[in-house]
Amino acid sequence: MKCGEMGSRRLPRRLMMLGIDSMSRSFVERNSNRLPVLSRILTEGKAKDIQSSAEFASASVWYTFVSGKDPGHHGHYFPFQFNPAKMRYHNMQGRGWAKGFNIEPFWYPYARRGLQSLVLDAGGVNPASDIPGVEVTNWNYQSTGKAFSSPPELLPQLRKRFGRRPIGPEIPVRKSARHSRQLRDAMIESVRRKADAIIWLSQKYDWEFFLTGIYEIHRAGHNLWPSERDFASLAEDDDMLDVHIAADEQIGRIIDTLDLSDTQLAVFSLSGMEANAGQEHFVDEILRRLNLLFLEGKRVTETAVPHRNLLSRLRASLPPELQYATAAFLGEDIQDWVVNRALLGNMDWSKTPSFYIHAGGEGLVRYNLKGRERDGLFDPDSPEFKRYESWLKERLSEIRVSATGEPLIAKIDDVHGNNPGQNSQFLPDLRIHWAPSESVDTIESEAIGTIYRRLGTGRGGNHNGESFTAFLGAGADNQSAKAVASITDLSAHAVHWFEQKEMERAALSERGIGGLGKPLPNQQTQH
Repeated sequence: MKCGEMGSRRLPRRLMMLGIDSMSRSFVERNSNRLPVLSRILTEGKAKDIQSSAEFASASVWYTFVSGKDPGHHGHYFPFQFNPAKMRYHNMQGRGWAKGFNIEPFWYPYARRGLQSLVLDAGGVNPASDIPGVEVTNWNYQSTGKAFSSPPELLPQLRKRFGRRPIGPEIPVRKSARHSRQLRDAMIESVRRKADAIIWLSQKYDWEFFLTGIYEIHRAGHNLWPSERDFASLAEDDDMLDVHIAADEQIGRIIDTLDLSDTQLAVFSLSGMEANAGQEHFVDEILRRLNLLFLEGKRVTETAVPHRNLLSRLRASLPPELQYATAAFLGEDIQDWVVNRALLGNMDWSKTPSFYIHAGGEGLVRYNLKGRERDGLFDPDSPEFKRYESWLKERLSEIRVSATGEPLIAKIDDVHGNNPGQNSQFLPDLRIHWAPSESVDTIESEAIGTIYRRLGTGRGGNHNGESFTAFLGAGADNQSAKAVASITDLSAHAVHWFEQKEMERAALSERGIGGLGKPLPNQQTQH
């Protein structure tokens, strides 16, 4: 990797932002001798930790970065999100409900005014018919969703050259040793193809701003995290590191194509990974029992098997390989219907004061309120709801881990109080932070009795709030870069650069040297 000029304060001619999704700085530092490119980025790029909305919900981070706004403003916390008007989950990549959130990526206004933007697989971008600049979304991205591009012919070209979707689908189930090794090999191949596509696009188009993301480390972190826990996939100790090594090599290839004397490179991760200590497998049953106790005075005290409908049991019983094949065969719309039936098929909303919001493993709870939910149970201003709200938090705080007696819950956050904004009503109401340092299987309290459940996602690793950025190349130590302290600041840094570019162009235009450029810069350079 050539690091080029470091520390230049002049305005860079180009800005490239490279997101390495869910890569933990601490993991790279522990394995620095095996990851020379990433280690050099962290040392020569003067990396720093930044604040992230992953502390609320891990899957909110790309929406936060892309919009430049906090979750209360953009209203997104997961790619498959609960719609209170329909009482079901919806894919946020759809053109229907999600379009009403009206969140625009931070580079769109500047691309309309002439910024030569090039974007590949940025998370949190919804389909649109009026995309300015050159953009491909969901070609090789962590979550499934319909792929699209501007210009439209670009997506077929990418697929023909580099594969339809090299990273493949993901289903959160425990993988065998053979499946884990196949996944490792697939991620190594996928990150090579992503690097090939990034380099090809960077040479095919003229660009001033290039935003792209690499997601193979995210996928590996969930499924290949070294773990002895019986809920984790059966990965070898070095499988996850092998994917990091492959990404390290490919990121080096990308950087070697850049002239860092006139390009600023911002490398970032919006969340991190750690050993999975999630307790989300209890929340459905906890709330079912507490709701029954509050509404009908019925206390369940015996150990219970998971309360599942037929579709839930079928999904749980299918081998992982068959689930992958079935998902590919059914298509996304039918998959979404199946998941909705599995998660919500047993719901009687007239007896559901609150319910678990399925997301990235966080403990997210939503109240069932009149005027907000279609089938709302409580008036939010009623004394009955206020009593339930207080009662629920007290009962949750009483739950203990059976084996140790330690609390299950460290704290409970009021989501809306922490995330005010125009779309806050779409967020869950409570965020539960877990106390144990590892996932447990038996919990108890006087109110809920004893509950036995095991985490069944196959994910030995899960997200944490560890987020960082590192700047290299031209202008790497300018004041705007130094001021980045959060992922919204990172978006603001890019916007500041756009505005400086516009001012520079205006000054040159006044002197008769060039102009401001033309909107929709999709012109292709011949190579």
